[in-house]
Amino acid sequence: MRYVYDFDSTLFSTERLWQAERAMIISAGFDPEVVDETGDQAARLGYSPRKHMEMLGMDADVIVDIIERFEVLLRDDAPSFVFADVIPFINARKDHSHSVLTIGDEGHQREKLLTSGIDKLIPNITIARPEETKASHLLRMLEQEQKLIFIDDNPTHLITAHEAKLPIDLVRIKRKGEYYAIEPHELDDVAWRVITSLSEIET
Repeated sequence: MRYVYDFDSTLFSTERLWQAERAMIISAGFDPEVVDETGDQAARLGYSPRKHMEMLGMDADVIVDIIERFEVLLRDDAPSFVFADVIPFINARKDHSHSVLTIGDEGHQREKLLTSGIDKLIPNITIARPEETKASHLLRMLEQEQKLIFIDDNPTHLITAHEAKLPIDLVRIKRKGEYYAIEPHELDDVAWRVITSLSEIET
């Protein structure tokens, strides 16, 4: 059996990282509402701090300064952004396969994966492009594993797997304080199981 994990807000507190980055940008003189709106736009294209700040029209020297501060933050603090239940859960299931299936800007995603240490815990990592669906990657994984459990916080990615009628177990994880954990979805506990911690998965 293979456990397939989303990265952002599933294994790693992306909301904490976003709030730190957001504060850096706002301190450069930008309106919080505008920062949030352009952040959402950048996310649809595959988020990276540089892409976000360029969309805001920030001066190049300010972008460089914030990116340097952001990289220091990741280098020093990224391991603490990994949720406390992640390492014990994976270590207790060493007889199973584990993969990360994330989506977005490859450079930014890889930087988070490397600085957090997740790449050492789960070396099998796929970074999908923003225009792709995770369902297409899950389908390819099914060619190698007969049983998959896919765990993601974002209902959009779970929906594509559900609508593709993939023969896999779907789990939505709602981490307290994370972006997608706020709103319920009509398919919660219908098309997929809802949990708040990996420890709730018994398999």
